Amino acid sequence: MLAVAIGCGLCAAAQAQDVPPYNAGYADSAHGGPVLPDNQPPAANASMAANADPADLAQRVADLEKALKKMDDKAKADKEAALNKPTFNVGGLIQFETAMFGNKNAATLALPGPPGSGSDPFINATGPRRLRLQVTGDMWYNTEYKLEVDFNTTSRPTFKDTYFQIKELPWVQNARVGHFKEPFGLEQINSDRHTTFMERSMCDEGFIVPARNVGIMVFGQSENEKATFAVGCFLNQPGVENPPLFGYNVIPGAAAPQLPAGAATLDDHSQTAGTMRGTWTPWFDEATAGELNGSRGLWHVGGAYSYRSDTGYRANGNGVIATNYQVKPEAFLAPVILNTSSLPAIDNQLVGLETAFVYGSFSAQSEVFADYIHQPGGTEVTFTGAYGYFSYFLTGENRFYNRKTACFDRVRPFTNFFRVRTCDGDVASGWGAWEVGYRITYVDMLDGLPNATTAATVGLGRATDHTLGVNWYLNPCTKVMANYIFTDFDRYDSIGGVPTFVPNHTVNTFEMRAQFEF
Repeated sequence: MLAVAIGCGLCAAAQAQDVPPYNAGYADSAHGGPVLPDNQPPAANASMAANADPADLAQRVADLEKALKKMDDKAKADKEAALNKPTFNVGGLIQFETAMFGNKNAATLALPGPPGSGSDPFINATGPRRLRLQVTGDMWYNTEYKLEVDFNTTSRPTFKDTYFQIKELPWVQNARVGHFKEPFGLEQINSDRHTTFMERSMCDEGFIVPARNVGIMVFGQSENEKATFAVGCFLNQPGVENPPLFGYNVIPGAAAPQLPAGAATLDDHSQTAGTMRGTWTPWFDEATAGELNGSRGLWHVGGAYSYRSDTGYRANGNGVIATNYQVKPEAFLAPVILNTSSLPAIDNQLVGLETAFVYGSFSAQSEVFADYIHQPGGTEVTFTGAYGYFSYFLTGENRFYNRKTACFDRVRPFTNFFRVRTCDGDVASGWGAWEVGYRITYVDMLDGLPNATTAATVGLGRATDHTLGVNWYLNPCTKVMANYIFTDFDRYDSIGGVPTFVPNHTVNTFEMRAQFEF
């Protein structure tokens, strides 16, 4: 009996070694057994499988497939409904700045200032530069829109980019209709949010480079993304940001609508312009072209041309009047230092050449402009301007180049600015991105005068700006800028009621800006 008992015990132990624990919940790879639920003995699981109803399992599978199909149909319906409604994205820009003017020489102090300010036109000031709200979106894959309004005015909001466009068209690729920037100039095409210096050069808007106007434009890029093109037709009213109006419905005999300075009458011949721009990147370092900061090596070249008819406004039979040309130092709060005082013109042609170079943290950019003005009587006047600058990121970042628009875009710091205390009691900091730059600008209204003695009027002249800039990018949406500007200009001043050439007006400007965009 003892021998029998020992034999039975040995057999039971051997069987126990071949069976995995019933509550393991995992398949036994050595035996190829099925996966069992936690704490479920094999016998019970086998019993459940044996008692399962095949019809019940089939019904469960059918219900599951029905639920999945219902979810898939709902997702497709939601996507189809979304295509029938434009998307709606809200953004904006806030810029506040201050400017202080100093070291003004006697010639500068003698210029007339605003009413009540005495004879000094350069008055220290602080205020908002841009307070903008915008709405953007798309519809049906290939239609986009944008509505942007600036509230930094004392009378009423100012329209900026207000347009819609259609994409993926044959040949022309994209078409835009509305109120937007004409395709002229690298610095002008760059957004106000992403400029290296607080203001664009003196050559820009108000002098030679046209601003936003109402028109239609087609644009696109080559398949290899090395070249871009843009061609548009516009109603021409330089310096006016709100959409200009032509063909006013005026009550017979009533007062005429507001006209440009020097114009006495308005006819129904609207001022028009044809503008085009082409660019090419002979070198673009694809190996360093990341999604966030773009290529760290590139060379950009381009050119622009615009023909502009100045008919429409007339001054008491003395020919048509071109919009007044104005030049300001590269500071928004500075006064106008050069102007043409309503220069008579029939039409004019603008030419611009541009180039930019990026090599790592270093970048350089330059443009040259000329404005050939055809006046009544066959005389010609030429205004010219040029600028050049370089910048360098002390923290290693680089300027981001947008290959679709052929301009520079948002800078993204490697490390955003922050300062926090860690759990160990130490202080961790991020410094953001730091950039320094220098720019020189020159504009000339005198070389093109047919006879400087007889044709010169008060306000005509030439000017040079030297600008030093420091930018602190706290994060991709927040930036602090500081600029120091030395301005030297020669102009015709009114002395005893007679236009008299006075050289070497000088003034120094220090300005700062805080910017946030969303």
